[in-house]
Amino acid sequence: SRSSSGDLSSSASSSSSSSSSSRAGVAWRDLRVTVQSSRKQSRVLLHGLSGYAEPGNILAIMGPSGSGKSTLLDALAGHLLDAFSSIVFISWM
Repeated sequence: SRSSSGDLSSSASSSSSSSSSSRAGVAWRDLRVTVQSSRKQSRVLLHGLSGYAEPGNILAIMGPSGSGKSTLLDALAGHLLDAFSSIVFISWM
Protein backbone atom coordinates (compact mmCIF):
# COMPACT_ATOMS: atom_id res chain seq x y z
CA SER A 1 0.00 0.00 0.00
CA ARG A 2 1.10 3.54 -0.57
CA SER A 3 0.02 6.58 1.36
CA SER A 4 0.18 10.18 0.24
CA SER A 5 -1.16 11.49 3.53
CA GLY A 6 1.07 13.41 5.90
CA ASP A 7 0.47 11.14 8.90
CA LEU A 8 2.67 8.06 8.77
CA SER A 9 1.68 6.76 12.18
CA SER A 10 -2.05 6.55 11.47
CA SER A 11 -1.42 4.85 8.13
CA ALA A 12 0.96 2.31 9.58
CA SER A 13 -0.83 1.62 12.85
CA SER A 14 -4.14 0.77 11.18
CA SER A 15 -2.75 -2.63 10.19
CA SER A 16 -3.33 -5.56 12.50
CA SER A 17 -1.44 -8.82 12.74
CA SER A 18 -2.84 -12.26 13.45
CA SER A 19 0.45 -13.60 14.81
CA SER A 20 1.87 -12.86 18.23
CA SER A 21 5.40 -12.18 16.95
CA SER A 22 6.61 -8.69 16.12
CA ARG A 23 7.00 -7.86 12.43
CA ALA A 24 8.72 -4.78 11.03
CA GLY A 25 7.54 -2.52 8.24
CA VAL A 26 8.87 0.71 6.85
CA ALA A 27 7.35 4.16 6.29
CA TRP A 28 8.81 7.22 4.59
CA ARG A 29 7.79 10.85 4.26
CA ASP A 30 9.06 13.52 1.86
CA LEU A 31 11.83 11.34 0.48
CA ARG A 32 14.24 13.45 -1.56
CA VAL A 33 17.35 12.27 -3.39
CA THR A 34 19.80 14.69 -5.02
CA VAL A 35 23.12 14.10 -6.75
CA GLN A 36 25.98 16.41 -7.71
CA SER A 37 26.67 16.57 -11.43
CA SER A 38 30.16 16.89 -12.87
CA ARG A 39 29.68 20.69 -13.02
CA LYS A 40 28.95 20.91 -9.26
CA GLN A 41 25.24 21.42 -9.90
CA SER A 42 22.60 19.56 -7.90
CA ARG A 43 20.11 17.37 -9.72
CA VAL A 44 16.97 16.15 -7.96
CA LEU A 45 16.23 12.47 -8.67
CA LEU A 46 13.33 11.94 -6.25
CA HIS A 47 11.25 14.64 -4.61
CA GLY A 48 8.43 14.50 -2.05
CA LEU A 49 7.73 10.76 -2.01
CA SER A 50 5.73 9.36 0.92
CA GLY A 51 4.44 5.88 1.61
CA TYR A 52 4.69 2.73 3.67
CA ALA A 53 5.14 -1.02 3.31
CA GLU A 54 3.35 -3.34 5.71
CA PRO A 55 4.73 -6.72 6.77
CA GLY A 56 3.04 -9.73 5.26
CA ASN A 57 1.85 -7.84 2.17
CA ILE A 58 3.30 -7.70 -1.32
CA LEU A 59 4.19 -4.22 -2.52
CA ALA A 60 4.63 -3.56 -6.24
CA ILE A 61 6.70 -0.58 -7.34
CA MET A 62 5.78 0.04 -10.96
CA GLY A 63 6.68 2.71 -13.47
CA PRO A 64 8.37 3.29 -16.80
CA SER A 65 12.10 3.03 -17.34
CA GLY A 66 13.95 5.88 -15.66
CA SER A 67 11.13 6.81 -13.28
CA GLY A 68 13.15 6.19 -10.09
CA LYS A 69 12.09 2.72 -8.92
CA SER A 70 15.62 1.51 -8.21
CA THR A 71 16.59 4.87 -6.73
CA LEU A 72 13.65 4.62 -4.31
CA LEU A 73 14.68 1.12 -3.20
CA ASP A 74 18.34 2.16 -2.85
CA ALA A 75 17.33 5.15 -0.70
CA LEU A 76 15.09 3.04 1.54
CA ALA A 77 17.86 0.45 1.93
CA GLY A 78 20.29 3.15 3.04
CA HIS A 79 22.59 2.78 0.04
CA LEU A 80 22.38 6.46 -0.94
CA LEU A 81 24.15 9.02 1.20
CA ASP A 82 22.25 11.87 -0.49
CA ALA A 83 18.76 10.66 0.54
CA PHE A 84 16.96 13.10 2.81
CA SER A 85 13.77 11.85 4.39
CA SER A 86 11.93 10.71 7.45
CA ILE A 87 12.36 6.95 7.06
CA VAL A 88 10.89 5.04 9.98
CA PHE A 89 11.00 1.33 10.70
CA ILE A 90 7.78 0.32 12.46
CA SER A 91 7.06 -2.78 14.48
CA TRP A 92 3.55 -4.22 14.00
CA MET A 93 2.39 -6.34 16.90
